[in-house]
Amino acid sequence: MERLYLGHLNHSFKSHSVSKDIGKILDNIEALRLKLTQTIVSIHHSSNDAADVSNNLNSLTSEVLSNIAKQNSEVALLVSAMDEVASTSNSIADNAESTQLSMVSTAELTTIFQREMMQAMESMNHLSSSLNESTKCVVLLEQHGHEIGSVVDVIKSIADQTNLLALNAAIEAARAGGTRAWFCRCCR
Repeated sequence: MERLYLGHLNHSFKSHSVSKDIGKILDNIEALRLKLTQTIVSIHHSSNDAADVSNNLNSLTSEVLSNIAKQNSEVALLVSAMDEVASTSNSIADNAESTQLSMVSTAELTTIFQREMMQAMESMNHLSSSLNESTKCVVLLEQHGHEIGSVVDVIKSIADQTNLLALNAAIEAARAGGTRAWFCRCCR
């Protein structure tokens, strides 16, 4: 009995030489011991099963927590990527707007430049025409200058001849003496 009290359930309580009443009590105690042993074994198996289930549950919980952490990390990366894409999109939009403004400004400047180039070309054409006319005038002046030079040469030649004739006439008049008065009246 003391062994039963101490928890040693593997000791048998069979009645061999004890009285009938005590034998019945011992038989009942033996039956109780067997039932308690079965219950303890069953509890032990259930406890092992519960421990296995608990370990599996802990493993699954750890795996779920790990997956949740991975998903949170991936979501954070996705949010970061989305922010980056949004920032890049805003930058592209700003650059596109700036480019459009530059293109409009360039187009306006190109139009102004073309207009000024056309005016400059017209001015150059007008200047070229004026230079051509001036060149023609210079050529004409040169021709007229040569003609005037020829006329001056003819006049100079005539003047030289006239001077020679006058000198010759004066010499002849001086020789003739009296005929001089007559010659003077003729020359007048």
